[in-house]
Amino acid sequence: MRNFLVDSAKFSLLFVVVLLIASWIGYLCQYDADYFRIPESKKYLVVGDSHLECSMNTSLDGFVNISQSSEIYMFTYLKIKNVLETNAHIEHVFVDFCNFQVDKQQDSIIYSENYLNSRYPLYYALLGKEEFEHLTLNNELPFIKTHIKALPKVSREAMTSVNVLTNHSLGGFSPLTRLLTDSFVNIASQETILPADMAKLNMHYLLKIVALCKEKKVSLYLIRTPLHPAWPYLQNEAFFQKNRQELLDGVVFLDFKQLALGNQHFADLEHLNEKGAHIFSTFFAGLIAENLLEKDDPQLYINAEIKEYNTRN
Repeated sequence: MRNFLVDSAKFSLLFVVVLLIASWIGYLCQYDADYFRIPESKKYLVVGDSHLECSMNTSLDGFVNISQSSEIYMFTYLKIKNVLETNAHIEHVFVDFCNFQVDKQQDSIIYSENYLNSRYPLYYALLGKEEFEHLTLNNELPFIKTHIKALPKVSREAMTSVNVLTNHSLGGFSPLTRLLTDSFVNIASQETILPADMAKLNMHYLLKIVALCKEKKVSLYLIRTPLHPAWPYLQNEAFFQKNRQELLDGVVFLDFKQLALGNQHFADLEHLNEKGAHIFSTFFAGLIAENLLEKDDPQLYINAEIKEYNTRN
């Protein structure tokens, strides 16, 4: 019993020391405000995970895309927060929102050692007290291991980064070139998605994004990119819509799920490839040019335009 108490005390002391070192280095290695500086010609900010990363072309007039593959809303929130603090000219924020982001497995991602190893060095200097608490919750040992591994890279990452637009380590438009095959569709579509439980932590940070944009007087839009109808996660559509309506009532949702694209426009069942990204980006840019965001009911207008596109194609 005594040995157990001694070992527990040693581990607790180590944990406290690691957190103190983390705070000290985090203070020294903060990203400079210029890192998040965006040209004043850009007033539309696109942030999210791989769905927007590979589908929203940054050549769109006035748009900047800093989405990143597998990004959870905790890191999306931190990026938006820093961009808005540095760029008062940003007027509109588009955040990726689709079916699996409400599923509880999104919360488990943050406790994965592999995920921490890839993201912790990048976002280290942006983390606040709340984020450290979430990262260490029931996760002390993986966090300590990740922190020790990350120390040699943390300062280098923060100090040598020039700008969020030129250094894509925090995200950017990244088109996919592969083509979805019929055989892949047949195999992947057989997956069964179990009834979902809500991703409480992920949705907590999405609600923080909502509050942040309201505080900064910036218009927020949740956006769902085109999806292949065979994507298994569409099985939880009712659960997805229920949570959206209950938790995000009043937040504008731009849904492009029904835009009819063929296999040749997808990289897999949930991601557009380069050809699909071109079609979607062009389609979306056309809607923006037609003042989509000023419409009384943007989704009604989107549905009409999608119906017309699907009929033509």
